[in-house]
Amino acid sequence: MLGKMDIRKRETVTQASLIVIGSLAYSIGLNMLITPLALYNGGFMGIAQLIRTFLVSVLHIKMPPGMDIAGAIYYILNVPLFYMGYRIMGKGFFVKSLFGTTVISIFLVLVPVPATPIIEDYLTACIIGGIIAGFGSGVILRGRGTAGGPDIIGVCCLKKRLNISVGQVNIFLNLVVYGICLFMFDIEIVIYSLIYATVFALTVDKIHIQ
Repeated sequence: MLGKMDIRKRETVTQASLIVIGSLAYSIGLNMLITPLALYNGGFMGIAQLIRTFLVSVLHIKMPPGMDIAGAIYYILNVPLFYMGYRIMGKGFFVKSLFGTTVISIFLVLVPVPATPIIEDYLTACIIGGIIAGFGSGVILRGRGTAGGPDIIGVCCLKKRLNISVGQVNIFLNLVVYGICLFMFDIEIVIYSLIYATVFALTVDKIHIQ
């Protein structure tokens, strides 16, 4: 009995560690490589970025230098999904999803956004940023948690045997977000954002075991 408890504790620590590491990787890929180029993530994070842009550009609300409040907005948008995860996947998944989304939201606020792009070439930044962020999201899923948003929806779809992967859910939501972006920004921004989102989704599916 004691041995089983030790194994469970080790598993819990391992999973929590994977969620933290994955959250940090995701935040680095997005904040340090994608956001400085004014590109947009897909899904709920993309919606959070659009809201942030509205607050800054339209309402002219000043933000602390190098800090992106999109992470805080992202957390608020995920609240309804926590309930869905609890109902479909159970308490354990709910706790890990809450933990994962909280950690990633904190990192998204704390990881600095460079004043000037680290990688100025858009295509290179999209590929590298997509791989790093996608790797992070995949590691979170390996820790049996989620980064929130499409991850929760995707895992719930798998539970219901709908044969829809997390990456596919990401791509679908990306099309919705970038459809909105198409009316707001230059086509170049949308195209490069889509390239990043596609690399991100493919990397998630390679790292995450369905």
